[in-house]
Amino acid sequence: MKSATTFLLCHGFGFTNAYWNNLVPLLDGDFEFFDEYFCPISDKNYVAIGHSLGFLKLNNSGIKFRALIGLQGFLNFCSNNPKTNKLLQKNLDRMISAFERDPKQSLAFFYKLCGYDGEIPYDISCKKLVKDLQMMKSSFAHCEIPTLIVGSEDDRVVEKNVLLDNFQNDDLISLKFLNGVNHTLGYAKAKETFALIQHFLRR
Repeated sequence: MKSATTFLLCHGFGFTNAYWNNLVPLLDGDFEFFDEYFCPISDKNYVAIGHSLGFLKLNNSGIKFRALIGLQGFLNFCSNNPKTNKLLQKNLDRMISAFERDPKQSLAFFYKLCGYDGEIPYDISCKKLVKDLQMMKSSFAHCEIPTLIVGSEDDRVVEKNVLLDNFQNDDLISLKFLNGVNHTLGYAKAKETFALIQHFLRR
């Protein structure tokens, strides 16, 4: 008998598991949260959903998921385009300096940039945030698991052109876009996002 689906959720940079509050009630299965201490159970039928940097962490985890979904996720945040890469590398360096100088103000600015109105988790470790930003400066290979990437047409953090650059030429990856949610798909448009996930999983 095929085991029931367990959704494994990993939030993006600067967020907490509260990001998933609107999506979790829609899930037609169990759910767990992924972090650096997570140990997969071998007989579970995992479908992984990662927001932004959370997608990259799931991709790099080595877990053999049934399927992998990225909500505004990326493999190379800085893009393979040389001009775009140079600009985004500089932006990351500026973000790292800002978080090292004033993490609370920088996190509040980042939430505003994302268009996210949730509570700002000022107790997040600055060391962890800087480590995550450093990770975003590198490029990583796809884990070769069937993947859905859902982007936002107006994302100011992971722009559409970066997702096209990362994913449009990979046959294992389906790339879709929704309108008008900036960098908060799984929170601001949970129903529309999960409809795309359900359609993808039925395939």
